[in-house]
Amino acid sequence: MSALPGWSVAAAVDPDLAAAARLVRPERCYSSWEQLSSAPGLPIDAVIIGVPTAHAATLTRSALSRGLHVLCEKPPATRLEDLAGLDSLAATNGCVLKYGFDHRHHGSVRAAHAFIAEHTPGPLLAARGLYAKSSLGTPGSWRVDPGLAGGGILLDQGIHLLDLLRYFVGELAVTSALRDGPAGAETGIMALLEGPSGQTVQLHSSAREWPHRFRLELVFERGAVTLDGLITSTRSYAPETLITQLHGSGAKRHVFTDDVAVANDTHEFTAAVDAGSPIGAGSWADAAAALTLVHAIYAACDRAT
Repeated sequence: MSALPGWSVAAAVDPDLAAAARLVRPERCYSSWEQLSSAPGLPIDAVIIGVPTAHAATLTRSALSRGLHVLCEKPPATRLEDLAGLDSLAATNGCVLKYGFDHRHHGSVRAAHAFIAEHTPGPLLAARGLYAKSSLGTPGSWRVDPGLAGGGILLDQGIHLLDLLRYFVGELAVTSALRDGPAGAETGIMALLEGPSGQTVQLHSSAREWPHRFRLELVFERGAVTLDGLITSTRSYAPETLITQLHGSGAKRHVFTDDVAVANDTHEFTAAVDAGSPIGAGSWADAAAALTLVHAIYAACDRAT
């Protein structure tokens, strides 16, 4: 935040005060949201919320009620009903509400969207997506606690892939799904979905693969677009490559080397606060739609068992 003109970190909240102190001076560190909220005279205009999923919606509602702009990390909540009314609360209080679906801001995703718009290879016929890592989280972490996480790999990471599929395909309906691992802490999901024009859409979300992988394939009537890999802070999904091909021509590859998604996503948030710029990724509607799909897939898994 401090790299953005006019913005700085005013305070940090973390039960581990030493972790909070890595972001701001010790006197501006607090061990709880309640402690921060009761602190007098702090010049706070906005909050970034990155907490276990079970607490995300409650903290978002509290911040919006205080007239604060909110950028909340995904997943937005464990249950759809926890999101109810947050959009209207933000509008009533004149607040920006954005969720951290930052994958739309990766270089390859932006370039793929631009390529499709420029070359119109459509209509889209089918889509396949894979997002996989080697574990849900370290033993003892909140990501492996169903009470805090609210779900397994699909809710934690696969929700990004669902958001991207909606971005490129449109609104989706769940046809069927299979789950690997226990309900509420699944380590794998394979799902079939249907696009708005009847397109077949396949999703695979896994926490049992190494090396880490990301791949999104879009098949059009007159071409194909493939996004292979991502540049993230860990570099474990690198390299990030966009492969495009139109019928009658060879495939073209573009490799992306910069980790820009989080910075671009944060800039979109601050621009919305400063200038009223639109939220292009991670609106309340995007978050609600993605979470709805997560639970529709979970329900399909339950029906299959």
